[in-house]
Amino acid sequence: MKTRAKGTTTEVASGASEKFLAQLLVALEAVRDGDFSARLPSNLTGMEGKVADNINQINGRLERFNTSLRRLRQRVG
Repeated sequence: MKTRAKGTTTEVASGASEKFLAQLLVALEAVRDGDFSARLPSNLTGMEGKVADNINQINGRLERFNTSLRRLRQRVG
């Protein structure tokens, strides 16, 4: 399977499902746009499950950090 990103073609691991890659892309685009609430399904297994768990943990930390930063901005002004 091949995927195209910004004009380049990259080989993708043949075990990765199209559905998972589409979900991953949606979550990554959300984070890129500042939406840290994006999560991947928590019921995935194997490598997809490990990737999903890590993305979800990263997004959770970013979401908490962003919330703390907003509170600090309100207090400081």
